[in-house]
Amino acid sequence: MSLALSGFVQQGPLKLPTRPMSKEIKMPQATLSGVLSQVHHSSETSGAIGKSGGQVHTKQVLTLRVDGKPAQIKLPSAPSLSEGERVTLIGHEKQGTFIGRAMRNDSTGAIYSPPTAPYFIMGALFIILGLLTLMFVVGIIFIGVGAYNLYLGYLNTQAVGALSALARSPSPTISVP
Repeated sequence: MSLALSGFVQQGPLKLPTRPMSKEIKMPQATLSGVLSQVHHSSETSGAIGKSGGQVHTKQVLTLRVDGKPAQIKLPSAPSLSEGERVTLIGHEKQGTFIGRAMRNDSTGAIYSPPTAPYFIMGALFIILGLLTLMFVVGIIFIGVGAYNLYLGYLNTQAVGALSALARSPSPTISVP
């Protein structure tokens, strides 16, 4: 018996519906799915306080294992997770650890990600500043920093969109007699 699941193509004696997928899900980043274990929460605080005030930002850092593979994600607030739940992370691997950009709790359907608006706002501001100072050499650096911020915002938006699309797409179930 041969079976191909590209768009639910019918082959061999097994009868599957022959409907095309409604929308192809593009994921430029890597995906890690599995059972959650060894969840550890910590806080990362950054910023500066001077005589006239300042700003301090706190992020929640989650280190966890997904099917035994180490993973990490930084979020603005602590997500509701329990060991043994199924999760999906989208991100990239760095030095043996999967660094997540967005995470979905497959058991509850909740999607967690850092906000993307600050990346787009900072990117636009740096590019404008770079264009204004382009006659000086420093303008090129500002444009580069702005483009990088826009790229990070784009990656986070794509990760959240991919998790949302995966949640809406029906997963094919196959029962072989």
